Amino acid sequence: AGLNLELIAQSKKRVPKEFWSMYKDLSKRFVAQTGALRSAIEAFGHSDDDVLKRREEVKNIEQQIDDAYFNLRKKLILSSSGPLALLVLMDVLTWVESASDRAKDAADMLYILVMANR
Repeated sequence: AGLNLELIAQSKKRVPKEFWSMYKDLSKRFVAQTGALRSAIEAFGHSDDDVLKRREEVKNIEQQIDDAYFNLRKKLILSSSGPLALLVLMDVLTWVESASDRAKDAADMLYILVMANR
């Protein structure tokens, strides 16, 4: 993702500040989600209740990321940004959303393991 963002910088294409702000918010949510997933993993084998609580947190944040993804995707599609910037920004957006989905999948696996041992 970093190299792709570097392409935008090198191309000198203008990207509206609103987009950067939305990407920053999306990134903060993803960091929170991965933190919750890490907490769930660390609680696994020690506290089923903590695992289940963190799993819910991961799921809730994933939904927030999905909502932000579709909102930002719509804004990108309707924007007047150049094709290179649009392509790179869409790629980065898709990668973050996909990573968020994988975090939720991992939390769901922990849920299955916890419930199987009850």
